[in-house]
Amino acid sequence: PLRFSRPTRGWSARATRTRPASRAARAGDMSGPAEYADYKADEDVLYDFFREYREENDDMMETFKYAELLQKVKNRASRVVEVDLDDINDWERAGPELCERIRTNARRYVDIISRAIDRVLLALRATDFSRHDGAADVMRNLREDKRDRARAERAANGEGDDGAAQVEDDEFPPALTRRYQVVLLAREGDKSVPLRRVLSAHIGSLLTVKGIVTRVTAVKPQLQVATYTCDQCGFEVYQEVTARNFMPLFKCPSSNCEHNR
Repeated sequence: PLRFSRPTRGWSARATRTRPASRAARAGDMSGPAEYADYKADEDVLYDFFREYREENDDMMETFKYAELLQKVKNRASRVVEVDLDDINDWERAGPELCERIRTNARRYVDIISRAIDRVLLALRATDFSRHDGAADVMRNLREDKRDRARAERAANGEGDDGAAQVEDDEFPPALTRRYQVVLLAREGDKSVPLRRVLSAHIGSLLTVKGIVTRVTAVKPQLQVATYTCDQCGFEVYQEVTARNFMPLFKCPSSNCEHNR
């Protein structure tokens, strides 16, 4: 079985470095930070941001905006997590520097934000059990049962967790377990970029464009996680696809197939 998702238009897995100043200037002042970012430190800051950020509602009461939103995601009441860059810019522990890094390297930071959200969701407890499991949950439960049975069989046979057997103990890829989608909201003061001035310097950045839609084509699915099932031992292995082109797997990494070759 293969899991597909909607294609991410305009993104590229590359272009994490900043372009020369002249190229960035022609692109509309999209030059990024001169130094490489500490992604682990930014993930920790975003983890605290989702837990602690507050804003005033219409009743002038402070609410935990993202903590309440992630609680809805945990309860399966919401599937979209909208992250407003204005909130990150205004939060004292993040500031304009982190906001700018996210804007100029949005593709990379969507994954970092997702990892921070996973950490927050792991500490939350579902408070609404009225939601029924969907097809994805059923498939995940079946795979977990199959994995647990395989572990029990290896334990009964006295097999250890070293070598190729360790491959079978790998957890599912995050793309298969996440039940939400991260959406970045540009800042209100960001200027729109004319379509003719969208250049290679904008690859991976968050842009605001204006235009008139004259024709819409069908959405082409993009492979995110490839699932392979071995015909000999029935072992499943997952391959995350982060680019348009990828090399499929041809050999089963399970211990049974390794010993029987």
